[in-house]
Amino acid sequence: MAYLSTHFKNISLNELVENFQTDKLSGIAHDKTAITFDDGYQDNFLNACPILKNNQLTATIFLISNLVNSSKAMLNIDEITTMQKDGIDFESHTVTHKILSEITPDLAAKELLNSKIQLENLLNRKIRYLAYPKGKKQHYHQQIKSRAAQAGYSAAFTTENESINSQRDIFELGRIGIRNCSMFVFKTRVSGLFESPSIAFIRKILKIT
Repeated sequence: MAYLSTHFKNISLNELVENFQTDKLSGIAHDKTAITFDDGYQDNFLNACPILKNNQLTATIFLISNLVNSSKAMLNIDEITTMQKDGIDFESHTVTHKILSEITPDLAAKELLNSKIQLENLLNRKIRYLAYPKGKKQHYHQQIKSRAAQAGYSAAFTTENESINSQRDIFELGRIGIRNCSMFVFKTRVSGLFESPSIAFIRKILKIT
C-alpha cells in the first residue's frame, strides 16, 4: 500500500465508473488505481483499514448482505460505520454469495436486487456497484449482466485479471487480483504489464489467469 500511495493516484470506484461512462476513460491515466476487497470479512477492519488510513488510501468493500452482523468473522454495522468515516466505500456482493450462473434466473435476480435493497437500508445510501461472486467468466453470463442492470446497478466487476479500458463492458469490468507475492511480482502486476495485449495473448494460450 505504501508503494501504491507513492507511485499511483488512488481513485474511488465512483471516479472510475463516472469517467468510463462520460468519456470512456480518456480522463483516467495508467498511473491510477482503485482498490477493492470482496466479502466483508472483519480482517478488513482490523488489518486493512489501518494500513489504508496510514497511507491515505481509499477502497471499496463488496459486502455479502446477509453476512453483515452475522458472526465475529464478518464486518458488523459499527465497524462499517467507522470505516466509512475513514473513506472506505461499500457496495454489493449479492445476498448469500451463490454462484449466479448455477442458480435459476429468478433466484439470481433476487440475489442481486435484495442485496442492493438490504445494503441501502443498512447504510442509508444508494448502492451502485456489484461484484459477481467468484467472478470468473463461468460464474456469470449475459443474462446475469442484464439482471444486474435491471436491478439498478451502474456497473459490475469480475475477478478476471484485466485492466480497464474503453473496450470493456461496464457490467464486466475486470480487476487485477493480488495475493501473497513478492514485491517484484506486485510491482509487475500493478504496472499493467501482465494485462498488456501481447502478454495477455500468451497467458490465454498457457491458460494462466
